[in-house]
Amino acid sequence: MLLPRIGVQLQASSFFERLTAREQIRTFASLYGVPAKNADDMLGTVGLTDQAGVRAEKLSGGQAQRLSIACALVHDPELLCFSTSQQERLTRRQGGICGTCCERSATRAGPSLTTHHMDEAESLCDRVAIMDHGKILRAGPASGTGP
Repeated sequence: MLLPRIGVQLQASSFFERLTAREQIRTFASLYGVPAKNADDMLGTVGLTDQAGVRAEKLSGGQAQRLSIACALVHDPELLCFSTSQQERLTRRQGGICGTCCERSATRAGPSLTTHHMDEAESLCDRVAIMDHGKILRAGPASGTGP
């Protein structure tokens, strides 16, 4: 089955109403048969241990995005597809989470990043594909160093 092998984090996060960060990630983990302990550990991986008891709607934009990434990674997918926002790009300059995603996926098929910023793609990716309306126009090695 393909679905359990993929993790997806979209730019706009959508969570279950009234659940805390811990409850959110444990819910996602349970969908894949992942133990609650692993879900709690993932909150630490993305730097949200201190916000575990905070309702998702009370998290800052960056915290919500990190929770969304944690939910996408909690079942250790082979492929992670994610999109970055301006806020995450700013956060990354201060040690953000994209590197964590790349490190976690290094032994797997790896992450797939969606971005409109070529400098970002060149610095974070091994390969780049340029798409227009869902059609790949060109694909090949990134000119940067990659992860």
